[in-house]
Amino acid sequence: MRRILIAGLVLLAACGDGGADPTIATVPSGTGDSATSTTAPSPDTTGVPAQAIPEELVNFIDGIEEALVGTAYEGAALEDPDVFLATGALFCEQLDAGIDADAVLVGYVEALTGGSVDEASDDDLVLAGSLLGVGVATLCPRHEDSISG
Repeated sequence: MRRILIAGLVLLAACGDGGADPTIATVPSGTGDSATSTTAPSPDTTGVPAQAIPEELVNFIDGIEEALVGTAYEGAALEDPDVFLATGALFCEQLDAGIDADAVLVGYVEALTGGSVDEASDDDLVLAGSLLGVGVATLCPRHEDSISG
């Protein structure tokens, strides 16, 4: 658990400021090629010119991609950005609802691995920490204090 929070904090420190929350799309619940997802409403960016995509969303995907280099998830955020944006937005919504950052991470890792945090791989923990750290930095910076303290 502590490794997840540390990864999130490192990424939070490395990322810039953000803006508004996007709506929820899908949330990854597996690893690598065997990833599955749960469906929910999503922003439709199909056919939207790149210059029309809000900067905080571009910064979020760039930050996630940078954090996942060398992991089993490398390239995944570019392949299906809606999944990652949805997860980042979900984390922001959970923090908005008063859920503790540790509980957000534990819940995500347990859903991702189908087990406990102890069963998570280092790559799973980097993914979770990245999603929280980069998500807070770019999508809901109002919660920076909730993960830095």
